[in-house]
Amino acid sequence: MRLRADRRRTLILLAAVLLPSAALLAISVRLVRQERELAERRFVQSRRGAAERLGQDLTVRLERIRTGALLALQDGRIIAGDSGLVLAAVVRKDHFALPWESADAPRTAAVGDLLARGNGAEFGGEAVRADSLYRQVEVLAADSATQLLARLYRARTLARNGRSTEARTLYTRLLEVPLHIRDEEDMPLALYAAQWLRAQGETRTRIADVLSPQLAHAALGPVALYALREQVHVADSLRVEQRIAEAEQLLALRRDYAAVRSNALARAGAEWLPYGPQLWLIAPDTHHIVVVRSATLLNQSSARLTRDAAYNSEPLGASLAGLFAVIPDAQVAGEDVAVNGWLLPIAILLTLIITSLAAYLGWRDLRRETRAGALRTQFVSSVSHELKTPLTAIRMYAELLRMGIEHAPEKRADYLNTIVSESERLTRLINNVLDFSRIERDEKSYQLAPCSLEQLAHEIERTMSYPLAQSGLELHVAVQPDLPPVQADADALAQATLNLLSNAVKFRRPEPTATRIDFIVERQNGCVFLRVKDRGRGIAAGAQPHIFEKFYRSPEVEADGIPGTGLGLALVAHIARGHGGGVEVETEPGAGSTFSIRIPLAAS
Repeated sequence: MRLRADRRRTLILLAAVLLPSAALLAISVRLVRQERELAERRFVQSRRGAAERLGQDLTVRLERIRTGALLALQDGRIIAGDSGLVLAAVVRKDHFALPWESADAPRTAAVGDLLARGNGAEFGGEAVRADSLYRQVEVLAADSATQLLARLYRARTLARNGRSTEARTLYTRLLEVPLHIRDEEDMPLALYAAQWLRAQGETRTRIADVLSPQLAHAALGPVALYALREQVHVADSLRVEQRIAEAEQLLALRRDYAAVRSNALARAGAEWLPYGPQLWLIAPDTHHIVVVRSATLLNQSSARLTRDAAYNSEPLGASLAGLFAVIPDAQVAGEDVAVNGWLLPIAILLTLIITSLAAYLGWRDLRRETRAGALRTQFVSSVSHELKTPLTAIRMYAELLRMGIEHAPEKRADYLNTIVSESERLTRLINNVLDFSRIERDEKSYQLAPCSLEQLAHEIERTMSYPLAQSGLELHVAVQPDLPPVQADADALAQATLNLLSNAVKFRRPEPTATRIDFIVERQNGCVFLRVKDRGRGIAAGAQPHIFEKFYRSPEVEADGIPGTGLGLALVAHIARGHGGGVEVETEPGAGSTFSIRIPLAAS
């Protein structure tokens, strides 16, 4: 009847909690789905708006760069570093000059003739005559570039003819020449000097200290940059690699310029076109070309420009045709969208958590009350049975003695020993119940005093000798010699040990090889261990974590009808903890168990 009532209360509790929760969850899911669809639409609109604003901002910046470049454009080309401008040049018949391409030096006919004659003498083996001609060029040339070129030829002539000391002096001075001073092949004169000095054993560090500072301002072609890469500091090599990539892309742009202009005409309204793997923006028209690095336009924005239309990219407008912006979600999603998107799920989650917690607490209290009622019923039944068994035995043997049925002295002694043994068993049972009651009221205390474990072991052996003999078991007591006294409650330790021995009797196996019980007292690692080792039925793996809980009895024990209250091991654990120690168990189903009470020795 009680079980049916408990089930009914459980069903009512679950219905009261689960039905409203299910309804709330269904409504919430629908609202969240609708809110998510609206949020996605707002998100797409916000991303498109962000792309349009970014496109307008980029267009304004690009127009500012183009206007400044065209105003400053002189002699057909200009290049600026920090502004992001790669090239601004005059276009003539789909051709434009590149920044590193030198204009012809303004030389007189006499200077040109002297250089030609000097080259002929140098390569003809007339070193002295070649040196003299180059010296004349240094004097007569009106521009410093031609003078320095003649000095380079002189150094080359001296080096060829074994005059290395004089050549080193000239090459060392030429190393200081700015990189924008080049020969007819657009190779900086300083790089010729650097290559010769390196071949003569000069360190890269010494040469790099001169050349690296000029890297940011010199306009160099691919060939010159390849040569420069081997002469600058290692830390600047990456910058040189980037400059090489840009120079090669400029060469490719000049080759492709006709197709780029055709593409611009095909895209009506497009003022800037993307070009190249480094993604430059090009403004081609009939007379000029302006090239800008796209990476310098975004400043601190986390957006990224691309020519590929990805799922999260948006076009930047007609003036930037073919260019897309990949805008991170965090930059697009505004505070309003985030709040609307997360507030409702969080509220639903909190509601479900609170509801679930309330349901769990109610279920736990109901389960605890049901279990407590079942345990109380089981405990009363077990105690009643445990009390009835020794009382029945005592009464039966007492009546036999009163009736005088047995006159043999050995029988009378046997009856009296049974009465005494059952009385002690009854006393232990009552003491267990009383001690447990004190423990429940937190009134149980232990009177610690010096205790001889050897004497305690012999008293326990005497107490259990008759019950063990009646059960066909043998108790073997082993006490380590010279054990010091321990601070303990002798009665409590005896009660704990007797509980363990009583369990060994109750859970014995009928096999002849399982009749021995060992009671061992030994010292180990600063503690004294009282061990009870049996050869009984052992403890199942599922029951082992619960055997020290109050009222616990394993299902196998209940099924076999073995009597007990479920208090013995709980009292053993409490007594061990009350002495500052603990209780341990080693067991194997079908092979027996070893219970060990650990009592710490007082520090000497």
